[in-house]
Amino acid sequence: MQPIPELKYVGLYAVLLALVCISGMIWKWRGDRTMTISRHAAAHPQATLVFGFSITVTGLMFYAFLWFWFVPALGLPMLFSWLVSAAGIGQALAAWIPDRPGLESRIHNIGAFAMAIIMVPLAFLIARAPQASAAAHWAAVAFLLVAAIYATLFFLVPRAKSYYLAYQSSYFGGFLLVILIAAYTTYPA
Repeated sequence: MQPIPELKYVGLYAVLLALVCISGMIWKWRGDRTMTISRHAAAHPQATLVFGFSITVTGLMFYAFLWFWFVPALGLPMLFSWLVSAAGIGQALAAWIPDRPGLESRIHNIGAFAMAIIMVPLAFLIARAPQASAAAHWAAVAFLLVAAIYATLFFLVPRAKSYYLAYQSSYFGGFLLVILIAAYTTYPA
């Protein structure tokens, strides 16, 4: 399958729009640095709606970019598309089921953690992509190292959880940066 040229920059637009929406939500409905992005969203009914709609709209844009431009442009295997689909399901659960105590939190966390964990094999596949640039390979390797450090901190250093928002934001942001570097250094504008 050939990449659909009209979708080349949709990934960038989706990331920028999501950044604006999520940053605005966190700014307007402030919590503290120990709260996840989802906990910020769950703290207020309007924030829950902003989060759900913004993640849905930007997620659909981003996944269309991944499936129809990114995967064919980088020659990624079908496994990448399947993993992206699973991550999309996790993202939808995390976006629309608030992180509130009880069953909602369990379902939300399954979706959110599944999405976060799937980013590791996705980055590995990008690092091994035959048509990806050297910058894309190194960005993916750097992300994998950061992911290993964060996992170590998360499970072995209890005080690290007091900076959860910073870790979560930089983890997701780092993965999105890998995608953008791979997309726009492999096939420069």
